[in-house]
Amino acid sequence: MKHQKFIIPGAVGGLLLAGYIGLSLYSSGQAEKQLEDWLYDNELDGFVQWQSVSASPFGATITVRGVEVVVDAAPLKGLEVSVEELRIADFVNKPDLKSLALTLEGVTFPGADDRPSAVMKLLFAELLADSGRDQLEPLDLSIQARYDDEASEAGMSFSIRLPDLFAAEGAAQVANVRNLDSLLDGALTQTMGFAGVGSRDLLRMLGNQAGLLDDRDEASRRLRTIELGDSSFMLEDLGYFKRRNLLKQRYDYALDPAKGDADGQRQEAFERDLRKQEKDCSEKLPRAMDDGKQACADVLALLNGQSDGFRVISEPEERVRLGDLELALQKPERASRLVQRLNQRVEAL
Repeated sequence: MKHQKFIIPGAVGGLLLAGYIGLSLYSSGQAEKQLEDWLYDNELDGFVQWQSVSASPFGATITVRGVEVVVDAAPLKGLEVSVEELRIADFVNKPDLKSLALTLEGVTFPGADDRPSAVMKLLFAELLADSGRDQLEPLDLSIQARYDDEASEAGMSFSIRLPDLFAAEGAAQVANVRNLDSLLDGALTQTMGFAGVGSRDLLRMLGNQAGLLDDRDEASRRLRTIELGDSSFMLEDLGYFKRRNLLKQRYDYALDPAKGDADGQRQEAFERDLRKQEKDCSEKLPRAMDDGKQACADVLALLNGQSDGFRVISEPEERVRLGDLELALQKPERASRLVQRLNQRVEAL
């Protein structure tokens, strides 16, 4: 009897552990099937492979490891992407509630025979060349989004980190957003119309959903009434801007051999260049925020490799709609009032 107090709790713990493992295995199997079904339904099953799929016991988080994407059909033919680990969490797709947290770690763009891929050249070749590098380290990317129809609110944030180059983060909140599905359908229809896609092709692409072509004006009206909430954007130097500035001073500034002191000439040329940039910026940025001169200094300090980064913050104190931005572009005299309402500022990191 005296051993029962140890045996019973141990047995219960073993059963709970076994149940947890069994539920995890079941959830992982279900998650992999759902992933396969989604790829099949969207005709992508031949382009994506992975090494393993696992899920938390109740499926709240799905982790896919060793993802390989190879596209051999237009319009993305030649696209190759490798992802060490992909995580999907908080996924909800209901008409009145949508949510997603997506994280990709160790993203690379492999090429053939040690040559950079077309995507690598398109997206990163200039960044690498400007910073004197020839290879991109695996990058990390995350996206979070949430829409609540009852609250008429939506929000989105992202972060990206390119080792040895830079890191960026952004977030935005909006209000007065209702019936998101129909809004997106109408906005997509409008966008395709602007792009010159024919009505028949458009309806085929959207599954011939009735009434979409009549929703363009309504979608435009609803988009203009969306209200901007707090937003922010951060850019941090991880070596790109400092190295680019050094290379610029070394190779872009013309030197006079008769004056000697090459380093001194480069420094003088850089300071002249910076003063010109500050002047140009100060003539434009005050239209977008109150303390434009300091904002220019903070932004240019990063762009010229003189600081670690900056953050732009907007905290509207009064209602600002997307339509107000459009109207300010058409009527510049309204811009100053809009600037006050947006309540923007720049902070150095």
